[in-house]
Amino acid sequence: MMRVVRAWLVLGALCGCTNDYDLGLAPAGASATTGSTGAGPAAGSGGAGSGASGGAAVSGAGGGSVGGGAGAGGTGSGGAPADAVPVYFSSRTALWLFDTVTHERVFIHELVGCDGIEDIAVDAQGNVWANDVSANLYQVDGNGNCQEIADKEDVYFTTTLGYAPAGILRGSAPGLVGYDGATYVQIDLAGTKAAIGDLGGEYPHGLDVTLIDETRGWAAVGEGGDCDLHCAVRIDPVTGAAQGGALTFGVEGIYGIAWSAGIVYGFHHDGFVVAIDPDAPAPQVIPWTNGDPPREGVWGAASPPPPAR
Repeated sequence: MMRVVRAWLVLGALCGCTNDYDLGLAPAGASATTGSTGAGPAAGSGGAGSGASGGAAVSGAGGGSVGGGAGAGGTGSGGAPADAVPVYFSSRTALWLFDTVTHERVFIHELVGCDGIEDIAVDAQGNVWANDVSANLYQVDGNGNCQEIADKEDVYFTTTLGYAPAGILRGSAPGLVGYDGATYVQIDLAGTKAAIGDLGGEYPHGLDVTLIDETRGWAAVGEGGDCDLHCAVRIDPVTGAAQGGALTFGVEGIYGIAWSAGIVYGFHHDGFVVAIDPDAPAPQVIPWTNGDPPREGVWGAASPPPPAR
C-alpha cells in the first residue's frame, strides 16, 4: 500500500544553524554506532548553550541555538553562516543527522514499518516524508512509527524526493518533488502526482533533489551529458530543468543530496560524504569517522529550506 511518513526532529541543535524551526523530537544523543554522545558545534556568545562540544539537542540561553545562534538580545558573534540548515540522511531503516561543522553522524531513530527507505524530504517545521524502493510514499510519527495516510496502490511515486516550500509549485501550496528518470514531478501532500518539467541537459535521470527557495535548487545526476560520474547540477525549482554545467562528485554511488550555507553535500552509498563548494576548485571527501556506517548503506538525504530573512 502507498503510505506516507512524518517525523518531528530537532532542526537546529547539531548543525550550526539558526533555531527558527518548530522543534519536537530530539535526536537520540548517541552517535552512529559507538554509543557516545553526539558532538555538537561550539556554542555562540549570543546563545551560550550547554550543548557545546558534545552536547545533544539542547537550546542555548535566551532561546539561541546550540550552534552559536544569537539568543534574545545576544549578538551571536560565533554564529553560523546565513542559510545554514540541518542536513539529514537515511539508511534503509533509519534516520540520521549529519553535523556540517564536526562531520559527526548522529543517529536519530529507527523507522518501524517502512523498511527499504530510498529517500527522504524535510520541511522547515521538521516534518519528514520518505519513500521506499517500490516508490511507496510514507509519513512517520515522532517515534519513528510509519503511519498509513492514503491507499495509493495505483500510483507509482518517485524514488527521489525533495520538499518544495509554498510558492514554488503549481497552485503555490507546499509539496514534494522528485524525478521519474529525467521527468520532474510534483506530489501534493495528499499524494497526487503530476509531471511538471524535465531535467534536460542530456542527463538520463535525477538521483535526488533538494530545493532552497523559488530560484535555487540542486539535483544529483547520473552519468550523461557533461557528467562523467555522479554530479551535482543547479536546477530551476519550478521546472526541474538543469541550469549550467555539472559539478562532479568524482565518484559514482552518490544517491542523496542536501545543501546548507552554500555547500552541496553528496551522500555516498558507503557512508562518506562529498562536499562541493561551487566556488572551490575541488570537492572535499568527508569520511565516516564515528563507528561504522549502516550495514545496508546510505540511500537518501535532505535539508529543509532556510528560514526567510
